Amino acid sequence: MTRYRVIRSHQPPPGDDPIVLTPGMHLSVGLRYDEDPEWPDWYWCKAPDGRQGWVPGQILDIAEGNAVARRDFDARELGVEAGDTVMSSESLNGWAWCETSDGRSGWVPLRHLEDAD
Repeated sequence: MTRYRVIRSHQPPPGDDPIVLTPGMHLSVGLRYDEDPEWPDWYWCKAPDGRQGWVPGQILDIAEGNAVARRDFDARELGVEAGDTVMSSESLNGWAWCETSDGRSGWVPLRHLEDAD
């Protein structure tokens, strides 16, 4: 686990209904995100339940516009304020999966965090 201090606030998009994957789930794959070099290897995917969102390429087996999820993944973003402290169990492609002291969890851009140790 890595402890971070939030140096810039981050809020999830309004009305966010994040894509949630389970191992073996089949997905439709759209565009690869290429607008920010700090966030490489993200793909826009659509799940069987209709939810859509960005998914890291490392957890997908991609072939001809389709993919299969290799593991669980939740695209939920975490709302944090500058000065907060969070614990992170994983980072992928410029984002960290973080948890607050009150138990909320989700993804936060790494550029909004600094090592707190």
